[in-house]
Amino acid sequence: MRPPHLKNRSALLDCIRAVAIIMVIGFHVALEYPRADLDTVALFLRRYGLLGVAIFFPLSGYLISSFLLTRDYPGFLKTFFLRRFFRIVPLYFVAVTVFALAMIVTRTDLHLLDRMWVPYSFLTAWIIFFQGEATVPYTITWSLSVEEFAYIVFGLVTWFSRRSMPAFLIAVSILPILLRWYLYWESANGNHTPAIHYFPLARIDAIATGGVLAWLMVRKTPLKYLLLGFGGLTLLSWVLVQQTPVLNRTFLYSLTTFGTCFCIALFDGGRWRMYSNAVTEVIANIGFYSYFTYLFHYFNVYALFAVVHKLFATPPSFWIMTLAALVLTHVQAMISYKIFEGPMMRFGRKLEGRKETGGKKAAGMVPVPMATGADVSKPPET
Repeated sequence: MRPPHLKNRSALLDCIRAVAIIMVIGFHVALEYPRADLDTVALFLRRYGLLGVAIFFPLSGYLISSFLLTRDYPGFLKTFFLRRFFRIVPLYFVAVTVFALAMIVTRTDLHLLDRMWVPYSFLTAWIIFFQGEATVPYTITWSLSVEEFAYIVFGLVTWFSRRSMPAFLIAVSILPILLRWYLYWESANGNHTPAIHYFPLARIDAIATGGVLAWLMVRKTPLKYLLLGFGGLTLLSWVLVQQTPVLNRTFLYSLTTFGTCFCIALFDGGRWRMYSNAVTEVIANIGFYSYFTYLFHYFNVYALFAVVHKLFATPPSFWIMTLAALVLTHVQAMISYKIFEGPMMRFGRKLEGRKETGGKKAAGMVPVPMATGADVSKPPET
């Protein structure tokens, strides 16, 4: 039987989160080893592990767009922003503060201490693109810059013109790809274009594509067409990745996005929606706590290797260290959810001021039990 805080969630969607966060942890652990000490899978994670972040983007877009497209009761945008705020901001500020304190205690990168305002203001990705990665502390917060930007823009577009939301999502799923291609093309032709993969305007297509999938699901598009469409786009992206370096860099993120959307449609659009067994429950549990794990895992990776280097001449294998970092961070995440994250989210729900059930639904939109099981009144927290 699933714990109460997991009962309205799709186990398979949380499994996607788990794969993403394990890829990210594997990437950071792999960087601590010489290439010669890594096996084939570890080398893959060292090269492509950060694509785990790209997996989170379409999943977030799918879930937030599902909410925005199927709610139209008075105050639904207040509910949307309150849930986003209390799910993301309190823990995020704690993580940024811990990073600042760690800089002081370890006397590391103290010259960046006066730049902590960048992650605190969710501007990491923007500042990295315009001023360079070396000017920003706690760089993994770049992905939160992209997501928060998307949440604000998507919410405002829904507020100004709900009927325009599908067209907006389609446009934003295409235009950033063109921008990304142009920036990589400029870079290949000798024009300095720094840190393109951080730039929110060149990465928001992944979140919008998840939103397009949500819109198609709300319209009850047959699953076979969804799988055919996103499967075809995945294959096309794979072919383009094999071409020139510019196309490789441009469409590697699209390949990840379309592949993730294919999995979301498969897992949440048909008979697999509520599938669960003992194995998926274990993996899904990792995915449920992936937000905390993302923000705090590198602290543990750093600490574990610091201890290991003092105790041993050579560190244990890549897989032992990866498992140690995952387990340690996961235990911390469970504690955090019980004493901090969970209470903060419940407090946010009290501020919503009304029950969502029974409210007016968006005109022409039919809520479906996407990602939550049977209860659409309790969308999962991403």
